[in-house]
Amino acid sequence: MKVTKMTKKKAQDIKAALSPQLIAHPLFMFYCPEKLKREKYINKFLDYYLFSWAKYGECYVSLDRKAVVSLVSVAAFEYKFSGKNSFGLKLDKNAYRIKMHRESVEAITDVVVPQRNDTRVMTIYASPAQSMNEIKELVEEIQAHAKEKGFALVYETFSRKLVDFMTQQGFETSYQKQFLNTQFVQTVMVYNV
Repeated sequence: MKVTKMTKKKAQDIKAALSPQLIAHPLFMFYCPEKLKREKYINKFLDYYLFSWAKYGECYVSLDRKAVVSLVSVAAFEYKFSGKNSFGLKLDKNAYRIKMHRESVEAITDVVVPQRNDTRVMTIYASPAQSMNEIKELVEEIQAHAKEKGFALVYETFSRKLVDFMTQQGFETSYQKQFLNTQFVQTVMVYNV
């Protein structure tokens, strides 16, 4: 379900349900390589971005709060942290990794969907092993919204776990390559309406 207003209580409930599942999420393994510090980092990340997505992008949350999907317009990508709950990320030594990743996603998106002005990057924050039904419901809701509003979706991930599922949902792989010098393989899939 789409969240139109993020409250402190809602954000706390989401963090409590979601943070433990994200410790093994490849994106957070890249953002915070130190496993012992990762959950604290995830909480800082969610403290900031849950409010940012709800205000400047779109945020979809499953009923059990164990799956979150963000939609951010490429034109609205931010490269600094400002506003509510930004202080924790500003001071984190790994914050540059978010910016580095974001630059990569923006550059790839500009190549794979150059003719579309209205393109949204979709990122799934969940454990497919524990929340596949919830992920499916959220993706279908977002696809219906994309069809209704006429924008293109770009799904970007460091995990291969959902690639087959997203292909079944109508997404096409446009880019797949090792991310920089890391062990992660970056996949970008496009759903044009």
